[in-house]
Formats: sequence, structure tokens, C-alpha cells
Amino acid sequence: MMKKCALIAALLLYKSVSFAQVTEFNDISQRDFNGVFAIRDQKENVMGYYTYYEVERENKGMRLYEFAFTDKNLGTVKKYNLSIHKSAEINTVVFNDKYLLISYDDIKNKKIVFTTISTEGQKIGYQEYEVAKRKNVEGDFYPSQGDGFYLVKPNIVKGRTGYILQKYDNNLQEQWTQEVMPEVKSKFQYLSVEDLLVSNDRLIIAQNTGISVAKYRLNIIGHDAKSGSKVFDYETYDGESTPVLNAMRFEDNGDILVSGTYEDKEYINDVNFDGLFILKLSTEGKKQLFTKVSYKEKIQQVLKETSRSNGIGSKEKFFLEDVVHEGGSYYIIGETFKKNYQASNAGGVFKLVQNVKDAVTGKWIGYDNGSAAMTFEIMDYMVVRFDEQGNYQETKPLLKEKYNKISVYAPYNGFGGLRLARTMRHFGWFDYGFTSKNPQDGKNVLVCTDQSDRKPDVYYYELDNQYRKRTINLRHRSKVLLDDDARVSYFRVLRNEGDQVAVVYYQRKIKKASITLESLK
Repeated sequence: MMKKCALIAALLLYKSVSFAQVTEFNDISQRDFNGVFAIRDQKENVMGYYTYYEVERENKGMRLYEFAFTDKNLGTVKKYNLSIHKSAEINTVVFNDKYLLISYDDIKNKKIVFTTISTEGQKIGYQEYEVAKRKNVEGDFYPSQGDGFYLVKPNIVKGRTGYILQKYDNNLQEQWTQEVMPEVKSKFQYLSVEDLLVSNDRLIIAQNTGISVAKYRLNIIGHDAKSGSKVFDYETYDGESTPVLNAMRFEDNGDILVSGTYEDKEYINDVNFDGLFILKLSTEGKKQLFTKVSYKEKIQQVLKETSRSNGIGSKEKFFLEDVVHEGGSYYIIGETFKKNYQASNAGGVFKLVQNVKDAVTGKWIGYDNGSAAMTFEIMDYMVVRFDEQGNYQETKPLLKEKYNKISVYAPYNGFGGLRLARTMRHFGWFDYGFTSKNPQDGKNVLVCTDQSDRKPDVYYYELDNQYRKRTINLRHRSKVLLDDDARVSYFRVLRNEGDQVAVVYYQRKIKKASITLESLK
């Protein structure tokens, strides 16, 4: 009898409840849930999911984080617990499809710590450095495909700014180092990394090459993934305009597909843009396709005709999220957005009403420091289609019934429009999810979410069928208990396999995150 009671007690204390089709994570701090992300193998097959968050309870003066992993069927959950001082801050979490790297500042003990853990919740590698030596390790980590991590850190030498590129294995042992600096007699004095992409044999870097921090242009650099030696350096400036990176990925044949906006000038500032572009390069850096379309001539008028937004704020803009190659066409997929300024945030009735509203919906980022807040309004989809040769075909608006609105506080309320849009995408607020295969005919569809309602939905658009919209039946949504006291403040759809998708709910008020498996059929 005592053994049975002990078993029941242990089950009650277990914070994650796993059963067929649904997994829950409980006791999450209301200020620190970081989303759910897919675990993939080198062929991009989904193997499971991971999440991390601060737990509500921990010993006085400490903070407890849980890093949780589940398989793709949501049948098992493995955890790694990390207890840090209350003044410490986690600054990097990067997953390379086999191991998770965690970097945090231990301010009390004057050190910075790196550790890697497996999906079984076991510590693999560990390094720590004194704060005085932090300049030697500070930077941004990027994942290699199960093969370690790349560290990019700034490097300033005699007024010239470049970066150091390092490769670490999964045990955090350094494999090689390369110093990348502007040439001494070159007009370019500033180099930085915008993004990094890795395949089995290529390391692709999107590099900002500038005459200053404020005036730069984009280069696509190819390296050998094993040795780090440079293979090519592609200059994107075509004599008239300069691309601004939004997305970069590998095609099935290994080609590099780069997409984003562009500005009609030699140097860009990433504030406004003049159009959209698609660039495709071979693994040797040879141009396979380059095309662009004017925003003013082909897109802006469509926005004016379809917009239903109101409020005083910025002009409606387009945020590019993906490029799909389907049935002899290239589709640029994105969503329009607008920043609306909220009424005075200095105090009074409005501030009280807004704070209550944010607490109820759970839709905010940042913290209230008294500065003017804004509302980030995510609006309609826009699909821009090109033919196989890159010739512009059409701009197609896909209108939503309601718009998704998120309050933005410090420090994000000081960001420019496109930078803020990228931040909102990282936090999972945009409605577009990914492309998947239609279970009926095997063709690509756009899988999206509707986060505007208390009970959010998942739906998809059929690309080759006049963008017909189909809402899927969320059979397991009722198990998440979406009552009035448990509104969803984070909602995301992720890949699984076949016609399956994983749907993520975070309910800030009841401190719970849930993953359910659903079917596109």
C-alpha cells in the first residue's frame, strides 16, 4: 500500500504529463516561456521537439530552467534542469539537431558558461570563462548539422571591424579558427555576419560588407564546411540596387536560395525597401537565377486596395517569410504589418486598461519602462509569383478575417519596422507557419494559424488551386481546456511527418504549454 501511495505521489509531482497525441508542460513562469521548436535529422525529417522555460518555483535567490525534449509522437519526455543565480541571464540557446548548446552569464561568480546537452537530458560538454576574458568568447552561436557549433564574434583591429569564425565540436572543443577582416587598403572597413547556413559540405554566410556600420551591402560567402576554407564570395549589388536578406535556405539539389527585399542604392540601411528579390546560387557560387520586382509598381497598390487597418502609425509594410518552388513557379510568401502607436503610456486610465488587456490576452513582448508602447498589427498574406525564369506573374492578397495584434514594450518599441518584424517572427507571432505536402495530391500547401480568437485555428492554402483555403479539424484541441481563464497567449504550428502537424499552445495565466498532434486531412 505504501509503495502504491509513493508511486501516486511521484506521478502527481511530475511536471510533464505525456500521453498519446498530447504532451503538457506545467508550472511555467509567467515571464519566461521561450517557445517550442522542431528537432530534425540531416534529411530534414522531424524527430521530435524541444522547449525551455523558467519554472515558477525554485530556492530563494536562484532561478530554475527546464530544457525538455519529446519524440515526434509525444510519447516520452526527457528533461535537463539548470539552476542559476537570480542575477544570471541565459543569452543563447542553439540546437544542432543532436545537441543543445546553452550559454549564460553568471554575473555573481564573474564568469560566462557554455554547456551542451543531449536529447536524453544528459550533459555532454562544458566550458566556463572568467568575465575578464569574456571578450575572447562573446559572440553568436550557429548550429552545424549534429556536428557541433559555429561561433561568430566581432573583431576590431586598428579601426577596422571584422569577425572571428570558429568551429566547436559537441564537447565544446575548438576545431579551427579563421579571422575575417577587411583588406587594409579597401574602402570597406566593416564586416559582420547577418546569417549562417550549414549543409554537409557547405557553410554559407550572409555577410554585411560596409564602409561604416550604417552603410553596407550584402555578400554571400561560401566555405567548405569541414575545413572552413573559402569557396566563393558573391557580391549582390548589381549596379542599381542592393538586396536585404530576409531568408536563406538550401534547395533539394544543394543550390542556395536567398530572398528578401532590396533598396535602389549602393548601400542599404534596412529601414525601408523598394522591392523584393530572389537569388539562387550553386554550391560553387554561380548565379542560377536572380529576379526582382518593384514594391511601388506591383505590390503597394494591392496593399491600398485590401488594407482594413486603422490607427495612427507607420505605413503598411511587407515582411517576407518564405520562398516556395512549386509547379514551375516561385512563390514569395509574406505578411503585411503595421506599427500603431498607443495612447500615452505615461499613466492614467488608458495605461490601466491596456495593462489589463495585455494580461488577459497574454499578447505582449518586452517590459513597461514608462516609454511609449505600440501595437504591432499582423495583417494579410501577400503571395508574389514568378515563373521558372524569374519573370513576375502576379501579386495575390490572401485576406484574413481578423488581424493579430501584440503590444510592444521596451526595448522592442525602439526597433525599426523590419527589425521588429524579424523579432516578432522569432517569438512566433506571425501567422504563416511553413509549407507541407497536401495529403490528397502531394503538392505544396501553405500551413498557417489564426491567433486572433480565444480558440485559435490551423488552416492551409492550396497553391495550385487558386489559393483555396481549408481549415483543419483540431481534434485534440478540447484536451487543452481553453476556457475563459486559460486564454492562449502563444500559438504555433510545426512540422511533423506525413499529414501530421504539431500544434503548440501556451496559456500564460495557468502557466501551461501543450503540444497536440493533428492531421491536415
